[in-house]
Amino acid sequence: ILYILETTNCNHIFCSEEMLQRVGEIKQQRKIDCVCFDNVKNPIIRFTLTELMTFGKHDIVQPDLPEMNDTCSIFFTSGTSGKPKGAIHTHSTITHAICCFCFSAPFHEKYMQRGQITYSYLPLAHVYAHQIDHTFLINGGHIYMNGGGIKYFATEVKMASPTFLIVVPRVLQKLYDTFTATIE
Repeated sequence: ILYILETTNCNHIFCSEEMLQRVGEIKQQRKIDCVCFDNVKNPIIRFTLTELMTFGKHDIVQPDLPEMNDTCSIFFTSGTSGKPKGAIHTHSTITHAICCFCFSAPFHEKYMQRGQITYSYLPLAHVYAHQIDHTFLINGGHIYMNGGGIKYFATEVKMASPTFLIVVPRVLQKLYDTFTATIE
């Protein structure tokens, strides 16, 4: 994480309570502001998300809209074969990808109706998940996010009742391995 923060010159990190210890370790090596999704008190945190949203409601500023070639997202590899590598996507490349999804089956308006549901198991940092989630939102769909890995998959799919389930081959292999191990 430290490598990615330094590479991108990022000064803010958003995290859950579970990651606060790791953020504390990072803060010992680098100046960074932390926004925590959970409403907890901890000296590591600059704001909770609720506090930041309240602050924003009272300190409204004019939007600084991006240009199409401005950076939208940087997706990093896991770094298992060395240092993580980042792929920069501009607003133009992300918009183009989403438009391609919107005009192809199954996301074409002929098939995609408002209120469709997807269960997003892929990590939020996965570029495919990012583009699918945006496509669902643009088309009036709903997204249920995985809350804790493979062990919650069956419960969450049952709860979400998705009309779409977008996965990659590695996820299918993990599901197969987990179900096979459970049956044995």
